[in-house]
Amino acid sequence: MPRAWQFSAHLASGRSGVANVLPPPSGKRARPVCQRGRGWRRNVGGWRPQAGPAGTRSPNARTPALGTQAPTTMLPLLLLLLATARGLDAIPTVGKPSLANTFLGGRTTASTFVLEQPRCIFTNLRDDTIIWLVVALPEAVPNFDNKVEPGGSGREFQKFPNTTLAYMTLNTTIFNYPCVNNSRDITVLRVGSETSCAKDASRPTCNGPLPSPGPYQVKFLALDGSEPVAQTGWSDPISLRKGTSASMLFLLLERFTPALNLEEGVPSPELAQSYLAKRDAALSPSAPPTPGSAPPTPASAPPTPVQAPPTPAQTPPLGRQPI
Repeated sequence: MPRAWQFSAHLASGRSGVANVLPPPSGKRARPVCQRGRGWRRNVGGWRPQAGPAGTRSPNARTPALGTQAPTTMLPLLLLLLATARGLDAIPTVGKPSLANTFLGGRTTASTFVLEQPRCIFTNLRDDTIIWLVVALPEAVPNFDNKVEPGGSGREFQKFPNTTLAYMTLNTTIFNYPCVNNSRDITVLRVGSETSCAKDASRPTCNGPLPSPGPYQVKFLALDGSEPVAQTGWSDPISLRKGTSASMLFLLLERFTPALNLEEGVPSPELAQSYLAKRDAALSPSAPPTPGSAPPTPASAPPTPVQAPPTPAQTPPLGRQPI
């Protein structure tokens, strides 16, 4: 590489702090360059250094050859930003949980829902890998930390959803999710089916009943010991069925117990008031018959007089048989 090119690359790196000499064209007299970024320009009286801001290259300086530039300090920063954008826990993400088929009855209730098992999802993991189900509120999904241990601080079912926005439950080994489906196997998971541990703080991974209609989002997380090794994507929001309101309960009581007086206890929906008005009209005495009309039919026939039970037949005395 020519000496002038090497010198230009050295100046461009900004590391030169001593005087350097740039050889001028042949036959010309040169003076030392004592400031960074100065080149040579032709002027009256010979070649003189061209003034320029410190640390800049002269327009007349040649471009250094490929590979002679100083290593940039922006590369580590770019790598750090890339790692942050992709997440610090960059583990393989495969599949996505879904609700069970629609032909299955009760796949969503007021406190439970049924998922398909993650079969043939985690195929490249060891047999002793533990698969956990994560249940979370939608606001916890963007910042969910896979490294928080199941049942640890921030993952307790008993504190969900008041102070805990997600919990982990239904842990089992990957061996229980085989790829081969047997017609007699149960291939679904019911979330929220355990009631005995719902208030037991010693079982923070309880699969207890869900406290509200939701919505919820779930995913499966594979742990090798305490290290996350794989996961599924988050499911679509899942909403549960809502319970019957108090107004509807009162209406049902009115429907099946017409003689019950609930005017003061019924809430004030328009439907309840309309029903009560119709009930009152039906129970009020009827208007007198119009002249010429047929007499009203009695509501019921007069009661039949009770007849005395039949007298039993006389039994002949012992030893005498009837002729």
